[in-house]
Amino acid sequence: AYAVSAEFNPFPSVCGWICTAPCEAACRRDVLDEPIAIRTLKRFAVEHGKLPAVPPPAVRRPERVAIVGGGPAGMAAAYYLVRLGYSVTVMEAMPIPGGMMAIGIPEYRLPREVLQAELKRIVDLGVELRLDTAMGRDFTLGDLEREGFRAVFLATGASKSRRLGVPGDDARAVVPATRFLKEVNLGENPRLNGPVIVVGGGSTAMDAARSAIRSGASSVTVVYRRGREDMPAQSEEIEEAVREGVTLMTALAPVEVVARDGVMVALRCEEQRMTGTTERGRQGYAPVPGSVREVPASTILVAIGEEPDPSILPEGAGIEV
Repeated sequence: AYAVSAEFNPFPSVCGWICTAPCEAACRRDVLDEPIAIRTLKRFAVEHGKLPAVPPPAVRRPERVAIVGGGPAGMAAAYYLVRLGYSVTVMEAMPIPGGMMAIGIPEYRLPREVLQAELKRIVDLGVELRLDTAMGRDFTLGDLEREGFRAVFLATGASKSRRLGVPGDDARAVVPATRFLKEVNLGENPRLNGPVIVVGGGSTAMDAARSAIRSGASSVTVVYRRGREDMPAQSEEIEEAVREGVTLMTALAPVEVVARDGVMVALRCEEQRMTGTTERGRQGYAPVPGSVREVPASTILVAIGEEPDPSILPEGAGIEV
């Protein structure tokens, strides 16, 4: 079972631990009783099985391929290309490979040895890995062409955190949740003091909230502009965060970061009420007049989404973002 899973997925262990399991939501077995626990079964197979060695490629090709980004997309592409006989070099900006799997997901959700074993399996196929090497800083697309690469696969991910977009969001204590998680996962041991607010309702928000508790926050509050049932995080993630002491404040939208004497003291928020279903099928929300209130905070972790960073591309690259 482990071998079948690994044939088309170079990260079967990772999926067994942290996949959001959309297949289970669509499982036909649910009509009869309940979905097959595909994610858990995969993890069981990984923990008890052993993978056979990957056979060498049938042909060796002269073309070299450069992959920019050593996250799941980049390393998966490397896995397939090497098995097709190409020489592959992966350029990764971080000191470790794995992308957001390694620097965005806390170890209590995805053990390091599980991820490193699957990354090592790919590198051991003959993939050259250049760490601490960032496009736009250490090399350009032109450099890759001059080095003789016949093709370039851009897998730089969505590393740029979206801003809150409210007055005061440029304060020093307003931190992208992904940056905080990166510091946690690289062993920098960031310390938080006082009350912490996490803005957002996805997996990144839940990871940041639970990591904030582990980093010394006196209290952690998740602020989300829609209802709990609309939160994109998995229900078990939300339940685990609540069990660990995280407070959920839903239907609350940030309107201003409040600072006094240059020190952040609160996040000013406005209550939201349901207005009916939108054209996209989601529940709509609108502000409740006169409902503004302040939630105390010494640090705000922003987890409202990430997007690609086009600044790494040269002028006139002709690549759409």
